[in-house]
Amino acid sequence: MPAKVNFIIGRAGTGKTHSIYSHIARNEKAAKRSVLIVPDRATFETERSLSEYIGGGILYTSVLSFTTLARRVLAETGNRKTFLSSQGRQMLVRRIVDEASSELTAFSRVSKHRGFSKECDEIILKCKRFSITPDDLLSADNLPARLREKLSDFALIYRKTNEYTEGRYIDGEDLVNSLTERLPRSSAVGTDVFIDAPDMLNSQIIGIIKVLFSVAASVTITFRIDITGSAPDRRIFESDFDAYRKLTTIAGEMKCETNVIRMQDKMLHQTGALLHLEKNLFAFPYRIFTESYPDETANSIEIHSASDRRQEVRAAAEAIRNAVKVGMRFRDIAVVLGDPNGYSTTIRRIFDAYSIPYFMDSKRPISSHPISELLLAALRCAEKNFRSEDFIRVFKTGLTTLSNDECDRLENHILKFGLNGSRLYDDAPLSEFLNVEIDESIEESRRTVAKPLVELKAELSTGKDARTRIKALFNYLTKLGIAEKLQQYCEELAEAGQLDSAVENRQIYDTIIEMFNQLFAILDDEVISLSKFSSIIEEGLMSYSIGIIPTTLDQVIIGDMDKIHVSKCRFLLILGMNEGLVPKAKADNAILNDSDLLRMKNAGITVWDSTKSMNGSENLRVYSVISKATDMLRFSYSNEIGSTAAAPSGMISRLRRIFPNAKQTSTASLNHSGETDAAAFAELASGIRNMIDSGEINESLNSLYSHFSGSESYFSRLDTLDKMFFNDNSPAALGSETTMRLYGRQLMGTATRLETFNQCPFRYLIQFGMRLKERPQRTEKANDRGSFIHEAFDKLIKEYLNSDCDFSTISAADIHEKLERILPPMMIEHNNGILLDSARMRAEFQRIAELVETAALAVVKQINAGKFRPFASEVNFGHDNDAYPPLRIQAENGVTYSITGIADRVDKYVSPSNEEFIRIIDYKTYGQTFDYTELANGLRIQLPLYASAMQNAMRKETNNPLFTAGMYYLHIGDAQASEGISEDKAETEIQRSFRMNGLTLNDENILEAIDSAFPGSSDVLYGVRYSKKDGMFKGSLADEDEMEETLEFAKKIAGKTLRAIMRGRIEVSPTEYHGKTACKYCPYISICCFDTTAGCRVRLTPINSSEEKINERIKMPNFNYKIIIVIYMVIMSIIGFASMGIDKKRAINKKWRTPEKTLFIIAFLGGAAGSVLGMRIFKHKTKHMKFVIFMPLFLVLQIAALLFICIVY
Repeated sequence: MPAKVNFIIGRAGTGKTHSIYSHIARNEKAAKRSVLIVPDRATFETERSLSEYIGGGILYTSVLSFTTLARRVLAETGNRKTFLSSQGRQMLVRRIVDEASSELTAFSRVSKHRGFSKECDEIILKCKRFSITPDDLLSADNLPARLREKLSDFALIYRKTNEYTEGRYIDGEDLVNSLTERLPRSSAVGTDVFIDAPDMLNSQIIGIIKVLFSVAASVTITFRIDITGSAPDRRIFESDFDAYRKLTTIAGEMKCETNVIRMQDKMLHQTGALLHLEKNLFAFPYRIFTESYPDETANSIEIHSASDRRQEVRAAAEAIRNAVKVGMRFRDIAVVLGDPNGYSTTIRRIFDAYSIPYFMDSKRPISSHPISELLLAALRCAEKNFRSEDFIRVFKTGLTTLSNDECDRLENHILKFGLNGSRLYDDAPLSEFLNVEIDESIEESRRTVAKPLVELKAELSTGKDARTRIKALFNYLTKLGIAEKLQQYCEELAEAGQLDSAVENRQIYDTIIEMFNQLFAILDDEVISLSKFSSIIEEGLMSYSIGIIPTTLDQVIIGDMDKIHVSKCRFLLILGMNEGLVPKAKADNAILNDSDLLRMKNAGITVWDSTKSMNGSENLRVYSVISKATDMLRFSYSNEIGSTAAAPSGMISRLRRIFPNAKQTSTASLNHSGETDAAAFAELASGIRNMIDSGEINESLNSLYSHFSGSESYFSRLDTLDKMFFNDNSPAALGSETTMRLYGRQLMGTATRLETFNQCPFRYLIQFGMRLKERPQRTEKANDRGSFIHEAFDKLIKEYLNSDCDFSTISAADIHEKLERILPPMMIEHNNGILLDSARMRAEFQRIAELVETAALAVVKQINAGKFRPFASEVNFGHDNDAYPPLRIQAENGVTYSITGIADRVDKYVSPSNEEFIRIIDYKTYGQTFDYTELANGLRIQLPLYASAMQNAMRKETNNPLFTAGMYYLHIGDAQASEGISEDKAETEIQRSFRMNGLTLNDENILEAIDSAFPGSSDVLYGVRYSKKDGMFKGSLADEDEMEETLEFAKKIAGKTLRAIMRGRIEVSPTEYHGKTACKYCPYISICCFDTTAGCRVRLTPINSSEEKINERIKMPNFNYKIIIVIYMVIMSIIGFASMGIDKKRAINKKWRTPEKTLFIIAFLGGAAGSVLGMRIFKHKTKHMKFVIFMPLFLVLQIAALLFICIVY
């Protein structure tokens, strides 16, 4: 006999669910069996609310989803198939995609990408729901070739999936589909079935309901439908109305007794404003709300605008706290998020600060959990033969037996020696491979981590079937004691009050075991390669997620617009009302896009909803959510998301038009509620941030700051606030005494160290004071490459110098032959043989060798273009065994800085008049120009200081006059000619790319000695040319005096830098020049935490200093300002002494007197010593108290200032 069918129709909030509950309550009293079917995510909440409605336990009613109903029926009617979870099915699809990759056409490339199998699985599910078979996908005609290829690929994957599962496995979709044949043999026969799941009424579910019409005693279904059929917003109910129409037709065909219950009275909304909102938010045209009571809208609907998400969440927390103060329970409040991922972290932090209990109704993926990281890293170790990055990931999970300190030391050890492959797991001491001293305790840590991994690799290799590989992974987890470690960790979390985290971590291990069970079910004894097995494991870990049920009833429910389920709530807050978030805009970027679906539909294939249709259904989802509010509804949005401006949702402007008197607030208009100290402190922090950003002073912050400054427990937190918002992360100066103890009086180092100080004093302290070093790694850096090239040039030049070779006779073949001998031994020794490690590194060596040969040939041509010849290569100076002494820079108190270094090359030329000229050349593998501004600011002083050192030393070795003819940077990096030019032009272009850049002596004879092509175009010097118009050379030139003054100026800058160092300056003050900051490649940025977005400021180096102005500074006489100050004070003292004597004489003669004000000004401006002496000798003003007090005071202050200037400064 057909079932009695009840259709309950009505808008949201009319009591449809209440009507079902009343039917079920009557059945409970009559001991009659009922089944209530709701969405999967709503079963727990429905059981709770139904139990509350009935007022006791539920004895005769089962609250199920269609999936759990199918499982129950399957168990009752007998099932021999293994159940395949959605995650298991996804892993199966990954396996099939990997196997079929060679047969795919449209997706042959993307099939290996992470996430492809998930998209395939989703399409297979949709096909099952709409009863689409693989043959249907292949039978469609008149389709574009690209779409046919796509459907062919999907049909192949779909068919292979069905073939694999048929007769052995059953998944959730097949489970639901099997209901149609099993329901007549199940306990559902003769029961009252209630379906309150309007969002799930697709064609698959309608087929199941059709069977229920024939076996159940009654079937009651709810629909969201406007009963008038003419409502202005009726189009949002189209999907429900379509399902209602189909089921009405089916019930009529089956001769079911049908009853339509029209719900009209509003049972949910308590205010006219919320009722009006429910009817008009999506209405076209809408009606503007006119209040019966003036404050009704303001009390029911609020629209809040926040500057950013943090402020938005804080304002929401304040609103919740205020609602609780007036009598609401936390469980009466729900928060819906437009962007859960963007808000969840902020909500947790701020709601905890406001002591708001909450339940985050969401699931979290397990792929980021340390166990997942451990499994994947261990598998990669076995598959990729122990790559260092995989090995490090294993112990960095914290799940091995190593302590944190041991992990850090082992990581440093691996990176320092570049351990890979067998060197990571070999039991032999590392000292057998490397001739270095090894810390045995670190080696023991390495073996501790490696042993279980070696055993895992061996087990994985014993059999190539999936069962063996899964058992090997399980054994690996067992050997590490993962279950016990997780249990201990969960107990620690529970003791700390972090119950949610404890529950989640308890689920992790069970979820991993469930994944293994699914893999057993899917693969069993099947042979599978390790790479494919790893791929399936990774896909499985990505597909699993964990969630928890609420641990207490009195808490705020927080969830996504798609997933949250609450039957009703008094106060609903919707956060993230921004464009594209609410309603959520789905992108049309699926593998089968809307255009593809339309073509399939036109070809006769029943297809699922397009992206456009799904975006339309988003309005229905928003409608359903906002209809749950009974008393208050609060919408909020942020004006900024991250660092990007964000627009409010179009719904916000619509709300404002419908409710012109709605309460509208913003972050700035909120006042402190003082609910908790933590919340108040959070408000203080955000208030200071807003004050800094807007420049407007908020007077209410004074009381908050005063409150916390009186609490000792908040002292450190206030100090943190000061550092955050009024950022001065520079430590105080060390002081002379500490500096002297740190560096001593006799400093020694390169000129680069002084440049480092001028770039940032704090970096100088860390690098050369505290001597912190970067973690050594076996990698080839740009500096290592530069060192190799420098060494190659040195060996080549020295070989020619030692053989007294005439450079004019050197050929390209000769250079090639010598480099063939020089470079291979260097390759073996360089950086512990890193250039031999791999084919890539050997190819890098070949590239460097070609670069060196090209540059060497260009340099030889440079030398032969003039009369200068290499005098020495890699000239060391400054140390005891070096050929030349250091260049000493003097400072006060006996402090000296001995500059040491290596001059890459020194060339020499002897003129016909026996005058000797030298030029200093500094090789650079990157472009470098001689810049007066950088010289004046101490950023580039190495080259002139090295020139000064060489000039001073070499003058002592000769009886002839010796001068510096030039100092240059020589770029020896990559050089390529333009495309499409002749070979001769290409050779010339490459040669010119190696031109020297620097300062040259402005002497025609010297210029011709450098390049005989002068006064023509030069292939040797960059930036120097002959002007025919003016009859003179122009460019980066200096006459003899200017060259000497430049060298002296560099020493003066070095002395100034030394004095600043010895004053203890250590501020975090990086320079910026031409847009480049000293922080760019600084390895210590994590120590100083310099961040321009947090208020830190760089020290700008002026870029508009003309060469003439710098030259003026260079030529400026080096007056001793201390002598000038002393002379000034002596003169003022003489004036003060004379003024006292003259005024005394006039007083005796009763003549016009010098005003006292004048006497004080003379004393104050430096004449205090003379004034005090005059008072004593002439016995003048000795009885005037202001003279007796202030004149000696001026004297003491001026003596102190003079001592500071002369001694300290």
